[in-house]
Amino acid sequence: MLQELTEEWEQCERKLRECREWADKSRQSLLDPLHARRRPIRDQMAAGERVAAEVAVQKQKAVMAVEKLQVRQGGGGCLRWRGFPTGQLLGLF
Repeated sequence: MLQELTEEWEQCERKLRECREWADKSRQSLLDPLHARRRPIRDQMAAGERVAAEVAVQKQKAVMAVEKLQVRQGGGGCLRWRGFPTGQLLGLF
């Protein structure tokens, strides 16, 4: 059981890290002034809309990873995750 929980924990951390990396990369891409100058405003707006749509997807992936971990540990347990997902995950995006 401990090994399974450890695997779930590592999987959750990996998914959260992937979401964080995506958010950082997307933010950097949208704010890069050199990249923005080379693209027409229409393309910049389209890129911004795609990122905005993907934010919801990435946020849901992160929430699901944390919820899965919570279910695996019995809904509260010794890890004290209550209150973590919404507060911490909103900071990712």
